[in-house]
Formats: sequence, C-alpha cells, structure tokens
Amino acid sequence: MFNNKWDPENNGVILTTEESDINYPIRPVFFEELDLLGFSSIGFLYPKSKEPILWAGGRNYYYKGEKIATTKGGGYYEDIKLEIFTDTRDLKPINIKKVIEKNREKLNIISQDSIDFIRSAFEKYQKKVDIATVSYSGGKDSIVLVDLVNRALDNNSFIVIFADTKMESPETYKTINRFIHQNPTVKFLKAEYSLDPLHYWKTLGSPGRTVRWCHTLFKTSPYIKKVREYLHNNKAKILTFEGVRAEESPKRSTYTQIYEGPKDITQINARPLLNWSALEIFLYIFSQKLPLNKMYRYGYPRVGCLVCPFTSRWSDYISSHRFSDDIESYITELRRIASSNGVKDVDKFISDGEWKKRVGGKYLNLDSNKVVVSSTKDEIEIRISNQSSNFLSWLNILTPFVFNENKGHFEYYKKMYSFSHFKQKNVDIYKIYGEIGNDLLFAIKRIANKAAYCIKCGACEALCYYDALSFKNKKIINQKNCIHCLNCLNFIEKGCWVALSLRDSSGGSNVKTAGNMDRYAGFGLRKEWLVQFLEKGSSWDGSGLGNKQIDSMKRWLQDSELWNKSTKSLSDLGKLFVNYNKPNDLFIWSVLWFNLGFEGNSPLIRWYTLEVQKGEYQKDELIKKLADYRGLSEANRTDINAISALCNLFEKSPIGNELEMGKIVTSNNKKEKFYRKGLSNNIPDLAVLYAIFRYAEKQQRKHLVASELITTKDSTPYWIFSLEYNSIKAILIKLASSYPELLHIEFAGNLENINLEEGKTSMDVIKTYISKNS
Repeated sequence: MFNNKWDPENNGVILTTEESDINYPIRPVFFEELDLLGFSSIGFLYPKSKEPILWAGGRNYYYKGEKIATTKGGGYYEDIKLEIFTDTRDLKPINIKKVIEKNREKLNIISQDSIDFIRSAFEKYQKKVDIATVSYSGGKDSIVLVDLVNRALDNNSFIVIFADTKMESPETYKTINRFIHQNPTVKFLKAEYSLDPLHYWKTLGSPGRTVRWCHTLFKTSPYIKKVREYLHNNKAKILTFEGVRAEESPKRSTYTQIYEGPKDITQINARPLLNWSALEIFLYIFSQKLPLNKMYRYGYPRVGCLVCPFTSRWSDYISSHRFSDDIESYITELRRIASSNGVKDVDKFISDGEWKKRVGGKYLNLDSNKVVVSSTKDEIEIRISNQSSNFLSWLNILTPFVFNENKGHFEYYKKMYSFSHFKQKNVDIYKIYGEIGNDLLFAIKRIANKAAYCIKCGACEALCYYDALSFKNKKIINQKNCIHCLNCLNFIEKGCWVALSLRDSSGGSNVKTAGNMDRYAGFGLRKEWLVQFLEKGSSWDGSGLGNKQIDSMKRWLQDSELWNKSTKSLSDLGKLFVNYNKPNDLFIWSVLWFNLGFEGNSPLIRWYTLEVQKGEYQKDELIKKLADYRGLSEANRTDINAISALCNLFEKSPIGNELEMGKIVTSNNKKEKFYRKGLSNNIPDLAVLYAIFRYAEKQQRKHLVASELITTKDSTPYWIFSLEYNSIKAILIKLASSYPELLHIEFAGNLENINLEEGKTSMDVIKTYISKNS
C-alpha cells in the first residue's frame, strides 16, 4: 500500500513512497451521489459524466485537494445535513486518463506483487486441497480479485463462487450477471440458502454486531456446501482466494495473507489484496476498464446486504432513498422488533442503528426456557419442552452409546454412565447417572440446546470435515465418521445459534448493562503506584497521592484481585506478589491485565478486551465506541472519564507499550496520538497458562478444546491478550513439555485437547512462576 498525495492539476491523487498528505481512505465520487446530496440544488454545476467528479474521505468531500463539503447525520429516517466550505462553482470531472498515467508504475508494482502471491499460494497448496475457489461478491475488491486471479492462473485451475445472501441490491445482481456474460470460460457457481432470509430474522432475531449469525448461515455455510456438492466430496479441502483488505477494519488489519485456521480441516484463505488501499482498488479498476457496480456511483463505500448491522448511517440513508422497496420487509420487521421491545421512538431506534447492537432475544417467538439442566455430583437431569430434534441423536456427538427400551449406557473419559428417557406430556426428560464432572455437564448442556432449538440452519454441518453431520435424514450423526472432536458443539457459544440469540432476554433500547465504567476517576493504574504498593504491602496507605488517586488505586487493586474488599486486606494473590516484589516483571502485569478483564472485575477492561477489535484508535474514537456500547447516541462524562483512565493506564504502565495492549503511536506530524491494540509477543508463557486455568475454573472443568479459546467470547488468552490460535498452540506445546505436572496436551492428528492437571489451580501457576524466577 502506497501513501497518497493530492494532484490538484488533474483533480486527482498520486500514489507515492513520499510522506503522505492524505491520512484517510479515499474513494471517487460520481454525479449520482452529488445529486442525492443536493449539490446541484444549491448552485454547483457538474456534468452527468461517466468519470467521477470529487473525492471523498469519510464524510468529507474534496475537489482538487481542497475540502469543499462535509455531511452529518443520516439513517433510514434521518436526512443528511450538507455543510459547504466554499463558494458554489463549476465542477469538472476527474481526468481519469491522466490520473492513471501518473500512477501506472505503482499500479503495476502492486498488481504484479499480488499476481506473484496468487501463483505462489496456488503452487504451495494445490496438492493439499481438492479445489481452488475465488470468493466473488460483485463488490470492488472481488472485481479486482477475480481479474488478478484470472491473470495469474489458467481459468481451469479455479472456480468463482458468489454466496448469495438474497439481501443484495438489484445493482449487485446486475453486476453478477454481467460478469457471467463477459467471462464465459470461467467456471461460476452461485451458493445460496434455500429459505427466505426474513424467515431467519423472525426465528433467530435480527442479526447484530454481537450475534452475527447471518455471515455463517448465508455465506460460509452455503459456500462450503456448494463446493462439496460440486465435487461430490463431503470432505473437500478448499483453497479460497478472498478480497479482504487490512484497511477495511481494525480486525482485518491484523489478518495474515495466508490463514489455515485453528485446525487443518475445511478451508485455507489466501488474501492477495490484504495490503491494498481502497484508492488503489479503484485506480486498478479504472486502469483495466473493469465493470464497476453502480452502488459505488450512488455513494456506498462498501457493497453487501442492503440491511446489515455493520453498515453506516450514510449507507442506510442511501438505501432508504435508492432501494426503499427492497428493504421494506426488513424495516417492517425491525419496527416490529422495536415495538415488541417497548421502544417508544421506533424511527430513532432504527435510524440510530440501536437494533444493530442487540444481544438478546426477548422479542423472538421462541421459548427461552425450553431447556432446564440440573445436576448433582452423581446425576444430570435434562428437561426439554417440545424438542426440535432428538436429544439422543445429538448425544452421538459425545460418544457412542447403547440404548434400548428407554435405558442406555455410554463411556466418557474412561468412566461408565447409564441414562434413561421418559416423557411427561410435551416434556422429554433425560437422566444421566454416574460421576458427574464439569466436562460432561458442559457438553450435555450444549447438546440439550441443539436438541431444543435446532432449526437445521446448517452452520455446524458445514464445519464438519468428516462428513459425520447431516440433516438429510433423521439420524443426524453418522457414527461411523464422527471422531467426537466436538467442533460442532464448540464452534459457537452455547453450541447453537438459536440458543445464543436467546442468551440474554433483557431487551429494551439500552442493549447493554455496562456496569460502573467510570470507577477510576480518570486515573489509570500507574507503575509508580504499584511499585509503592508492592513495597509496602498491607501497610500501603497511598501516601503522596491525592484523595481521588487513592480511591482510584484502591479500585484498581480490588479489580485486579490484589486486594480483598470484604476483608480489607491483601488477597492471596496480593500476598504472593508483595513477597515477590518485582514490579518490572511483565508476568505480574500480564496477570493483573487478565484479572481486570475477568468477568465481575473491571467493566471497562472487560469491554475493551471483548468488544474493541485490534487496530489503532484515537482517544475520541474509543469514547464514541464506549458510548455506542452503552446504547447512547452521544458520549457523556462517564465515557470520557472511563477512556481517560484506560488511556492513562496504557501511558503510565507496561500494559500499554510493553504488553502492547494499548501501545502508544503517533502520526507522521507527531500531533495525533493513537492507541494500538494488537498482537503481543511479550506475554510470558506461564501468564497464558494462568489465563487458561482461570477460564477452566470458570467453566468448572479441566478438559478443554483449544479452538474454544477462540470461539468462546470470554476471558481467554485470545480475547484478553489478543493472542492468535497458532501462538496459543505453540505456547501450550512448550508448556506441556516444561510443566507436565500442570498440563498435558493432545495435538496429534485431529485432536486439540488441553488437559489441565486435576488438583492444580491458577494459583499453582503463579507459585510455579515465582518459584522459578525468585
């Protein structure tokens, strides 16, 4: 990705290796967008040209490098406010031909790099996969992606697949049909779900930024199924070229160009455009004269579903004006949702995007109490009302069993269990007898959820590489093929998208109860404060600090579990660290950070670790994100104080720059400060193990599957420390070798089991570290 500079002479932009004077993603603006905004009605003159006329960066509009306008507001029911910074004038189209001439050398460099990457990835994996595919959406990135793959490979080497969500715009479908017509030699498949998307909106609830079931059901699952159907191979391994770019989001900025996934099962993702900018994408399209989806002429920054929890207010505004008929049924459903949720101002609820934040299922036409699981040390009772599918069919996931005349038995972790089944009216009752451990209880709860709520969405079916799971017959599980890896239970919290949608029935327009975010009076946990605390221990009184600073420090000590609030004394952890007294040791800071993010401790740190994606943020951006999370249209003093404390923590302790949980970076002119949440190589291995023990203690089981540390949105090394799967796996392999008294692992073949030693606790991990390093 090159830097960008304005080219006023041609109303263009130049790709450069010199210092940039444009520090934001930019895109071309066409007359259709200017008409919608009302530029012509206030006196600007411009032709209805094929070429773009302005450039846009965010909500700002530029002509010959000069910012001439900005927009505010927008949404399904809110107009855009256009603010002009210049006199009205004649606007001439961008001289695209000259812009391309000035940038051709740079475009050749980035395109050739991507072509080389495509060839290299194909050569590396072609013998390891059954097929190479290109993910095509009709958007600008996929338009470029297909062209590059077509230039890099013989067109018999790959197939192009469009995952049709059935919620795309008419312009996108026109783009797809034009592609098929213009590329008759390219193999093209359309993957789609059989039912109307609105059916799932009513069953699962509207998709949200937290409960994002739509991507799995409408894209990932149909895509994989289509390939298996095409190859007549239900165990097909796929190399997929996809058009994601790091510039698109903080999360994508952490992606690697090749991603093989947590396990060597279904799909390898290759990302040739990862380092391209939006400007480079558009310039490539213009230079190669590729067809452009008309959605971009209307002003959409990105193309996808017309109604989506990740669209901006600006995109929603365009949809309401350009595609009102296409979105009507979804807006009607959102209105029903809002009314059922007791929202008074329905228009504002929808226009402000409050529906996008939903986490609960209060308004769903489903009984959230269909499943009741209770247990003792030697019995589990499962009661399921009107089960959607057979509990015993799903029990095959766990282990083979024998069942006859309502009684049966099975073996699990070398222990024998018996079970029974009987029915009372519409309630199926299952009882399992034996030594009940938390591992078994955890799995049984998820199996019960599947039996109660399964709507055959196909999400878990697509994840099964062993062709063991199918909804084509009543059996569901093919016992011959099932290896009991439990991926279909652990791929999502609660084991089922419907159950997950129902997990929180709080409802209401305030979708989150955020807790006391503003509990530190704007002060972060500072290194010098911890130095003093570790030195003085139980006699610490905060001498030298102001009253508010002392109160803040007490909060940090309690929330990091160094101080016991109820006994008003050092906690057991506090005693260990006071005796150890090494405030420069990153192990201590790693443990404190993890404890702060643990459920029930610091709402602020928990929000940051679970909800803020990796990337760079200015302080104001974090304030806005926190306000959004708390369901507010504008930030207030609580948000400002909370983020001030967070940023102060990053700046005044090793948690920021050394652990890189919020590393401080500055822009080229050193005037803007950013906080980068990214990957860290500085988390001590035993701190990772401590985190895994804490997670296991919360789950009340000692047997874990490594992938659940990624898929379960909770206090795990993935979420709290931002560690990727491969890093966690590498650390666990080292730990199992060095500390067999604490854990052993099974990472051979298809297994990824983590077995923590019975009788050992997270505090034992702390003691082990201190003993080794004292």
